[in-house]
Amino acid sequence: MTERAAAWAPVRQLGAALGIGVVAGALLAFGFVTTGSSVHVASETAFSIGALVFGFAIAVWATTVWIGDAFAAYLEIAVGDTEWSKQSAGAAFSLLSALGLGAMVGSSLATALLRLLG
Repeated sequence: MTERAAAWAPVRQLGAALGIGVVAGALLAFGFVTTGSSVHVASETAFSIGALVFGFAIAVWATTVWIGDAFAAYLEIAVGDTEWSKQSAGAAFSLLSALGLGAMVGSSLATALLRLLG
């Protein structure tokens, strides 16, 4: 039986990306409020930015997992690039997915706090 490489980053890195996303999402929501946006607009905008990053990363991650081997072979034949791999691309986009998910969670937590305080 052959061992398959994981198409995502190590759990420790995913947790760090999630944490950074939570902080970034909260700061984004707070930043929009401090620049004069209402809590509602700040919440929707910060959450939407996180969702955009999350959705893009999930779509690219899935595509990488799906056709990554074929793309790696194409790059090697067409341009001689042997550095790109399905595993490294999968890991990168799983980190970006965790960042976007964290931003959605962080903006939601910030919204709850802003509503409590306001």
